[in-house]
Amino acid sequence: MTQVMTLDMDQVDLIVANEMASLIKNFTRDLEAIRAGKNVLATFDSDPDLEQLHIIEHIDAFKLVLEWVGNPEELQADIFNSERLGELLNG
Repeated sequence: MTQVMTLDMDQVDLIVANEMASLIKNFTRDLEAIRAGKNVLATFDSDPDLEQLHIIEHIDAFKLVLEWVGNPEELQADIFNSERLGELLNG
């Protein structure tokens, strides 16, 4: 069975913003662990120095995307306080 779901741009922005915030949080945690000398499963490189460099580059990129789409909490509030809420919920 195939189902089709339609999302408006506010919903897509919220999904992207939540994912970017989650990635920033997780990569920041990994970066702190590497700097503390803990063993962390490498994502980009087995060399800890290069791993840190790649993590920092990705965090910066995720922050840039987050600046573009907006803050997840503000987007959530905008959607739920929107006059379009009925439209979003009722299709």
